[in-house]
Amino acid sequence: MEISTILSILVLLTNQHSNFCSVDGFYYSRFVSLRHQLIFKLGEQKEYANENKVNNELNEENQTIEERRREKREIALQTERKEKLFNIAIAVSSALVAILNYGYQFLHPVSSIELLFRMQSSSSPLAVIGKNEKPTVVDFWAPWCKNCKISAPSLYRIENDYKDKVNFILVNGDDRNNLDLIEKFGVDVIPHLALIDENGLVETALLGTVNEKVLSEDLNVLINNSKKNINEKRTELPYKMLGAFSSMPQDRKIQVIRISDFMI
Repeated sequence: MEISTILSILVLLTNQHSNFCSVDGFYYSRFVSLRHQLIFKLGEQKEYANENKVNNELNEENQTIEERRREKREIALQTERKEKLFNIAIAVSSALVAILNYGYQFLHPVSSIELLFRMQSSSSPLAVIGKNEKPTVVDFWAPWCKNCKISAPSLYRIENDYKDKVNFILVNGDDRNNLDLIEKFGVDVIPHLALIDENGLVETALLGTVNEKVLSEDLNVLINNSKKNINEKRTELPYKMLGAFSSMPQDRKIQVIRISDFMI
């Protein structure tokens, strides 16, 4: 039987037999004492029930928070897995494309002459010389030139490495339309690489088959010099072969008036 029920019975008995209880003080006091004990117990029971209720609510709330955390962790893990799979797919597809491209080039090799014509077709316009704050390489070549064919792959690699920092211009020495350019640049040997600074001044010319390292180091110096102020000391090129304008330094300045017209 619950404490609340017992308490109710005791209260009822106390009210009904008050005369008897008043005569026998001993029994009356026992009833009252028992009643007080039961009231205290009932209060403890209610307090315990309330504590249990609060604890249950807190547990439910904690479980809800933990479930949400678990869901977030699961979502984060799923997102991470998807990103990893995506990155793997990109890496695999890039490797596959590279392999296919290499295979295609291996089965369909591009001749040196085709490479030179292709580079010439994608050359920078002549008008950029001394105009866009970049140094320029002018390569004079010819289809019959053996050394030009040998140098074509290395020049192609150099162009790809420096295409954002250097202007590359290829001039076919067999084309009659380029005779004036050949004369003005003092070209008497092919291949002839004229290295021009960002202001349009011819620094030197590299003749014959040029080592890739030699050309790279000269270009690095030209690029660094192009970033210096007017008053800063400029670094000399580490490799120089021909000073076509050593006897006429005033003619080193290249100025393009029209595509078909050079002034030196």
